[in-house]
Amino acid sequence: MITKAETGYDISITDNDLIESIGLLKELRKLCGELPKEEGRQETIKALTTAIETMTAFYCEKFGEDET
Repeated sequence: MITKAETGYDISITDNDLIESIGLLKELRKLCGELPKEEGRQETIKALTTAIETMTAFYCEKFGEDET
């Protein structure tokens, strides 16, 4: 999906791929929140949240829609 071009990088992704990935990460974050408290769990949830928010911002920027 990301290829190096002469002037930088080309990003090719469909809105459906992005929506599905965001949904999967949200489910994974929910599952992590339901697991017994173990070392690294909060860091994993924080990383998943960051990834979700970054992907959502990218979606809004590239496809021109709000977070819903």
